Amino acid sequence: SVRLVTLDDNLVTIPNSRFLTDAVSSGNAGALDMMIVVPFSVPLGSDLDRVRRILEEVAATSPFVYLDKPVVTVASEAWHERFLVQVVSVKAYVFDVRYEKAFQTDLITRGRAALLDEVPGCDRLGHAKA
Repeated sequence: SVRLVTLDDNLVTIPNSRFLTDAVSSGNAGALDMMIVVPFSVPLGSDLDRVRRILEEVAATSPFVYLDKPVVTVASEAWHERFLVQVVSVKAYVFDVRYEKAFQTDLITRGRAALLDEVPGCDRLGHAKA
């Protein structure tokens, strides 16, 4: 069998027969680095180019980022409570999968602070979507 330890320190045991009969997926195909996606909500009508530049800089300056792979931002729209917001998702690679949650926390903490300081109206949302 294969034994895995999850990020929550749970031990998962998978019988070898499952690998032969079922589809198996991996977030990083055995590599140390792995893509992390963190969405941020900003008010409708925000300057998306500015938001994207801010969040790309936040990701690129994280101590956990793996810069041999690209930092990408993707914009979309979603409902937040009763109103439509723009969502900018940061897609970046952590240099070691063991630091996935630390990287995510760093992006959320510093990204939210930067957006609150630099983008008008972000304080009305009350949070950066995690």
